[in-house]
Amino acid sequence: MIIGLFPNKEKKESFKIAKEINKFLSKKKIIVAAEDDKAKELDAKPLSSINLKDLSFLVSLGGD
Repeated sequence: MIIGLFPNKEKKESFKIAKEINKFLSKKKIIVAAEDDKAKELDAKPLSSINLKDLSFLVSLGGD
């Protein structure tokens, strides 16, 4: 299973929560992907390195 995380980096709380979600999911052996410019900071796989059709679902954090 691969889950895409999309935190709003302008909202610090959403990025902090995304890091916590990634840590939790990684312990469950679930792969987490994020936008290339945010992946390293989240310790996630960059979206460009996976087939987008393999994503199970996406989570957006810090939207309106």
